[in-house]
Amino acid sequence: AATAALGWEKMEAAIAELTELATTHQQEDGIIAAARCVANLARVPATERSTARLLALALAASQQETEGALRRSRRVASERLHALLALLPRVGPATLRNSVLPYLLRHGEPSAPAAARLLCCALLGPVAAAAADTTDGALAGEVLPLALRLCQDIDLSVRRDMCGQLPLLASAFGPDVAKSRLMPELVELSHDEHPAVRTAAFRALLSSARVCPAAVVQATLVPLIVEAVSTSLATLEPRIADAHLDSECQDPAIGAALSVAAELPRVIETLSICGCAEEQATHDTAPPLGRRSALAAKVLRLCDRLVRLCSLALPPQLALRQHAARALPHLVRGWLAIEAKADAEKAIADCIPALGGDSSVHAALAEAAILPLAQLEEQMAAMSFPSPCRSPRYVVPLYVGMLAAAAQSHTAPPRWCMEDAAGHAHRAEQFVANALQPAGEGWTDAAAGSAVAAGAAQATKLLRVAVPLLMVLRGHNGTQERSKHCRRAEDVEEVLGSVLLLEPLACGRAEVMAALLRQVEESLPLLDAATVQARLMPFAMRVAAALERAVSERRHAVFIVCCCLRRLRTATQRAEVCSWLCWLATHAHFQSRLLFLHAAHHLLSAQPACGCSRSFFKAQKLLDAYFALVTDRVPNVRLNACRLLPSVKRSLRLPSDSHTLSTLNAAVASLRLDSDADVRAALATVEGLVLTIEVLPDLLGASRAALLPPAEQEAEARDVARRMEEEALLVAEQEQAARREKQSTDDMAERARAMRCPCGSAPSACAAARGAGLGGAAGGASRRARSVSGDLTSVRTPATLSKVPHSAQSQRPQVSTSRGVVRGRRNTREL
Repeated sequence: AATAALGWEKMEAAIAELTELATTHQQEDGIIAAARCVANLARVPATERSTARLLALALAASQQETEGALRRSRRVASERLHALLALLPRVGPATLRNSVLPYLLRHGEPSAPAAARLLCCALLGPVAAAAADTTDGALAGEVLPLALRLCQDIDLSVRRDMCGQLPLLASAFGPDVAKSRLMPELVELSHDEHPAVRTAAFRALLSSARVCPAAVVQATLVPLIVEAVSTSLATLEPRIADAHLDSECQDPAIGAALSVAAELPRVIETLSICGCAEEQATHDTAPPLGRRSALAAKVLRLCDRLVRLCSLALPPQLALRQHAARALPHLVRGWLAIEAKADAEKAIADCIPALGGDSSVHAALAEAAILPLAQLEEQMAAMSFPSPCRSPRYVVPLYVGMLAAAAQSHTAPPRWCMEDAAGHAHRAEQFVANALQPAGEGWTDAAAGSAVAAGAAQATKLLRVAVPLLMVLRGHNGTQERSKHCRRAEDVEEVLGSVLLLEPLACGRAEVMAALLRQVEESLPLLDAATVQARLMPFAMRVAAALERAVSERRHAVFIVCCCLRRLRTATQRAEVCSWLCWLATHAHFQSRLLFLHAAHHLLSAQPACGCSRSFFKAQKLLDAYFALVTDRVPNVRLNACRLLPSVKRSLRLPSDSHTLSTLNAAVASLRLDSDADVRAALATVEGLVLTIEVLPDLLGASRAALLPPAEQEAEARDVARRMEEEALLVAEQEQAARREKQSTDDMAERARAMRCPCGSAPSACAAARGAGLGGAAGGASRRARSVSGDLTSVRTPATLSKVPHSAQSQRPQVSTSRGVVRGRRNTREL
């Protein structure tokens, strides 16, 4: 804004004056502010001449740093380098040739200070990229010899920084130059005598594999990557049981091995992207199973060994175990890429139990492994090789165990579930059981507070994965469609139950409760009505009714209750929720009464997720509870009730709500004379809108919508749809009750029919016996059975019922054939 008002010239002068004053008075913050101004101005559209002058100012400021006249902190050097990198893409080839290239050549000389050569290394890659964009081949040709000379510098810091610039130079100069000039230098740096340079060269190998041709990758880069992984494996394997391995990072060899272990995800991902297969797939066809690349299998097997080794590290070796957790999904995906399902399943089965028992690794598992592993399990379940049966479950027990460990942190100390090497072969279910063990001795208050804080932090990170994991388990993809292969419903119930177990931990932990409520709200579309009614509704009601909870948490819980109300599939369940809301309206604490008004606002709103029809709102006595709060003794309740007056008036219809309209007018009159000034001010803001709202006649939906303005017709159409849905639920519930009554009556009649033969024989046998002349008691029993059968037939048949006298009909159950609902029931003993 200042540049647009003052112009570039004045802004350049101001920045130059600021830089000079800060440098003169030795003010580090002023120098950083000036450098940030230069970086911000680089984003403002300007002419090339103005950008060149600004670049000259930034180069002059960096010149003082590199010559040693003014040695500043790393913050100053970083900010000035950031300003230079922001300006380089904006300058043209003339500025690059006349200003930047001489600067680089001067600072890249072997006689220049080390700081100058390090600055030159940091600028080489962006300058080469800018020169490639300007198609200035001569400029690029002058940059390349300087880069090759710096790769042979005597200072290890310069060689290390040049490793990071080689992928940028390879991308700028093209595959031919990269193959002939740059890759040999990278190969030489990967065998440098200093481990820090070798580590930087290894990272450069992974980055260069994306820009180099496939032939160069397979012939040059992949063997170097394999060699680095093998060296790291050989270095760490003898010392993996050492509890002080982290303190030995001063050893350069161990530091390099740990750095390679940290890059395992990139190793596997890079090899998968570049393709280690000897015969690449053409078009949409994949290579045959028997022609897999031996090189790919060799690399993956080495990575597999290193991941297993890192997962078996002792619990104090947190870094190694976290590297294994982040690399495990990439390893499984690599095995599946070459269709090695058995190896993928074995990697999951061996590594997940070893990692799942360590609570310090749960954050890394949640952030990097849970969701990808769940998707890979679904992929393995869909594969028909080597067998069509479903794979064992590992991710859901792992996630449930992690949630259980976090939920128990307020009652039990964290436990290591890996006392010996034999414990690594246990399944995830055993680690879940270990996580739920009671607290041991020596559990002090300080340790309890630390465990609760750690458990809360773990729970917050774990909850971020809950809804994406539920989507995977429900078989949803990005378009919310069900996939062909999805998990059983028991997995969803198990995950949801473990998520709700975090409720005690959330007491006094606002971040945990906020994350828990957010995940519960987002999981509503993924659950069926029965789960919502049995699991989520009680949880939301408990949180909303707890007076010790924060107001924001209770309001969020009430919103979830309103959303759950839309998901319930019976009118009886919805009526129970409305009764609970009416209980809030009559609560002794005013905050609960405010929650009822908050719920009424959501129910009367046009949001499709949480609203109800206006007729349902009135039929459930919610409108009567609202009018009772208009005259509440607390002014804040009356103030919030004023804001609902327009929505309440829109819900009224004439002539059925004429009495309610009179009550509304009386409420407005009482609020107009309220003793509190804030209540009167709140009424004044909505009274004009209330007076303009016209109460419509009680007509059909389409006719009533035609009388409304266009802005309210959509809301009226949504209200009609909601009312039709609620009426359909009521009719379905009545029909289901009628079917249950009819089934009960038919069952009793069937039992009575089975009692016709006291001898226990079939009715046909009794009829044959009567035909053969067997009289006496059998004939009397048969006659009594026929008499009972005739009575039952007369009860069940409406035509027979109409032929008996009125006095006899009054003793029999009355059946309504129009509604199909049984109005009475005969005594079971009499039947």
